[in-house]
Amino acid sequence: MKKYHIKKIYHWNPRRLFINLSVCFIIIGLFSLIAAQTTRANNVPEEVIVRPGDTIWQIALKTRPREDPRRTVEAIRTANQLETLTVMPGQLLIIP
Repeated sequence: MKKYHIKKIYHWNPRRLFINLSVCFIIIGLFSLIAAQTTRANNVPEEVIVRPGDTIWQIALKTRPREDPRRTVEAIRTANQLETLTVMPGQLLIIP
């Protein structure tokens, strides 16, 4: 009678698991660092000169289209120490 050997398909190795997890965490960490650096670079304040007919709301929509315009308007108002939302043509606004 012939004996058949059953071959293991996968052999669990703690060292291999540790190495694989370490490599994954290193890759995730590198991507997080890259994302944090690009976010910091995008947080540089922008300067906008108000044109005739512009409103703070329109400026907020143009400069930060993916953000909530209400927060952007409030940030513009705070950064420029504006008491009202009225702006004059030629006025320089800082967009944080």
